[in-house]
Amino acid sequence: METSASITDSFGSLKLDRGWMLVLGVALIILGTVALGDTLVVTVVSVFLVGWLLIASGIFHLVHLFRHTEVRSFWNILGTVCDFGAGLYMITNPALGALTLTLVLAAFLFVSGVTRLIAVFRRNYPAHFGRLWTASCQLVLGSCFGCIGRGVDYGSSALRLRSN
Repeated sequence: METSASITDSFGSLKLDRGWMLVLGVALIILGTVALGDTLVVTVVSVFLVGWLLIASGIFHLVHLFRHTEVRSFWNILGTVCDFGAGLYMITNPALGALTLTLVLAAFLFVSGVTRLIAVFRRNYPAHFGRLWTASCQLVLGSCFGCIGRGVDYGSSALRLRSN
C-alpha cells in the first residue's frame, strides 16, 4: 500500500493540466491526418531525421571515445564508423534509405516474432493467448514488410533493365 501511495504522490506532483493534454492530443491527431495525406513527404522527412540522428550519434560517440580512453575498443570504433556511414547513406540516398529502414523493420519484427513464439512454447506463461497473438502479429507484419521491400526492389530492378 505504501508503494502505491508514493506513486500516486509522485504523479500528483507533476500537476498535469488537462487542457494542455487535450491540446496535445488534438495536435497529434491533426498532424497524423496531415501525415496520412502526403506519405511521400513524411517518408523523406523521417529518413532525413534518422540520418541526421545517426550522424549526431556518431559525433557523440567520437567525443566519448576521445574523452574516455578506457572505453576505446575495436567494437566502439566500429559502432562510431557505422553510425556515420549509415547516417550519410540515408542523407545522400533518401529513397534507398527508406527501403533500408523498411527492410530493417521487417527483419526486426520477424525475428522478434520468432523469438516470442519460441518463448511462448518453451515457458508456461499464464497469459498464453495474448503472447501468442502478439508473436503471430509480429510475424505477419514482418513478412508483409519484407514482401513489400522485396517487391520494390524487384520493381526498381525491372525499371532499370527496361531503361537500358
